[in-house]
Amino acid sequence: MEAKNTPDMNPLHQQAENIVQNLTQNPNQEQLSPEAVEHLQKGLAYFKEKQINEAEAEFVQAIDLHPKLSPLYNVFALLKISQSMIDGLKDAVYLAMTTNPEFMDDFLKEGVQLMEQGQYEQAE
Repeated sequence: MEAKNTPDMNPLHQQAENIVQNLTQNPNQEQLSPEAVEHLQKGLAYFKEKQINEAEAEFVQAIDLHPKLSPLYNVFALLKISQSMIDGLKDAVYLAMTTNPEFMDDFLKEGVQLMEQGQYEQAE
């Protein structure tokens, strides 16, 4: 099954999903334990729902099971990048609203809507 770029899937989540798909379906890749696959699937579901702390915990458990498997660290890095982008956007919105409360125009509202949809690059 190929990952599709749907409106509710941000590009970082899609990249993480592609890595996990390659890990679980590529016969040339180190075989993952069923427990690690379960953690990765849960982590992806949390990531998609923007539950970053829960996703992080699942990915860390998968890494603990296969610490030498570098693609797992790539998935974790994508999650951390996503978290950093969310934090940066939150700070920017807060700064805009506190320095100029009238700035909450259509442009900012559109940015907030894009952020809620996981379209962080467009929201920026």
